[in-house]
Amino acid sequence: MTGGLAAAVDAKDAQVTKQRAEQRTETIDGLVRIVGAQAGIVLDCRNSTR
Repeated sequence: MTGGLAAAVDAKDAQVTKQRAEQRTETIDGLVRIVGAQAGIVLDCRNSTR
């Protein structure tokens, strides 16, 4: 590949990698919120049965 074409391909790969990382981060953040909410519900239920 020529220098300009290789640079364009590398830039595109970097953009795709960044987008995938952002999506993964959003997914993990969502899962953390869900687990946190479930833990809160469990603790609330335990406290209300005492």
